[in-house]
Amino acid sequence: SDNTIPQKRVKIQYGSLMGYPAATMSCHVSNRGGICEDAKQLKFHGDVALAGAIGYEMHLPKASDEMKKSITNQINAYRKYEKLILTGEYYPVINPFLNNYSAYYYMNEDKSEILLSFIQFAPDSGKKVLVPVIYADENAVYIDENGKEYAGKELINGMEFICDDTDNN
Repeated sequence: SDNTIPQKRVKIQYGSLMGYPAATMSCHVSNRGGICEDAKQLKFHGDVALAGAIGYEMHLPKASDEMKKSITNQINAYRKYEKLILTGEYYPVINPFLNNYSAYYYMNEDKSEILLSFIQFAPDSGKKVLVPVIYADENAVYIDENGKEYAGKELINGMEFICDDTDNN
């Protein structure tokens, strides 16, 4: 789809990944009419685009230095997980057609790496959502980007996310 609106992309990507591998799907961060200058909105756009091969459709010469740095950080994060996204096994967990959020994860063949994504795309304040990573290795210890450790059994039982009243438009 040429639709790069992230709230709509969540559903498009969910459906596309049911029949096609992530490596075949271009997920672009864009902003019609220029550059996104809202750091939170740019992060949301980038988080949604992590579902496949990422790209940017923006007039970067108009971007502030802060936004250019944020985009560089997003690209670096993507590069860190690129192999896992493009060659890992995709596991959908929460259907965005039935909720105001979506969850899925990618896992490599030996279960040593997992990239879990929880995307809230409409307000759902205070709702607690349990996201199980049912194929995690129950005997493994996984470490997140902040250095926090999670036992495989803990992931299998589910990670808790709390929705907020954010409207990511």
